[in-house]
Amino acid sequence: MFARLMGLKTISPTHLHERMQTEPVTLVDDVHAVPANVTVTTGGVTDVEFQFTGEANASYTISITSPDRSKTVTIPQVTGKAFVQ
Repeated sequence: MFARLMGLKTISPTHLHERMQTEPVTLVDDVHAVPANVTVTTGGVTDVEFQFTGEANASYTISITSPDRSKTVTIPQVTGKAFVQ
């Protein structure tokens, strides 16, 4: 909706995924190393992807576990808002 209001071109998640297979991808966030005693799992996906306007391309679950604590981040596709448990 925001993209249309701003006069920007929109793209469907399916078309975006197809484009990513044939064109270069530019990372917009920095990559950080995970310490050896921390485990991060992404619920079976290798990339957690969002549209420019913040919508998630799919629903994601990310689990972070260390020796003294663990957290789960759940991101529903509908809103893209992350919930930390």
